[in-house]
Amino acid sequence: MDLQVIQTSKKESDIVLEGNIDLSRTDEFRSLLVKALINSDKVTLRTDRVTGFGVPALQLLCSAHRTAVRLNKVLTFGVDSPAIVRQAAHDAGFSRPHGCRFDTQGSCLWCYEHEAIK
Repeated sequence: MDLQVIQTSKKESDIVLEGNIDLSRTDEFRSLLVKALINSDKVTLRTDRVTGFGVPALQLLCSAHRTAVRLNKVLTFGVDSPAIVRQAAHDAGFSRPHGCRFDTQGSCLWCYEHEAIK
């Protein structure tokens, strides 16, 4: 299974995730998030081929989102996130009615209103 960053334009990147994004893939996932946020103003997570999503991956996404907000960049899910990502976020207690105090853009990945949690 592959994880990769695809530069879709000069200022936008997609991170394509496949397979089980668990503890064993945390370093690889973190490196992709850092690379994408350095090189792009908007990073879109493509998760339609994800078969598992662990708590470390959820924590990395929260950290990456805070970094994106601080840098005035955007980190978001693609059009549809699979139920497995939504369920992992819900089961781990990440789903919420509003963003954390760092979410000054109103773009929290785990808000009920966000497509990823519905």
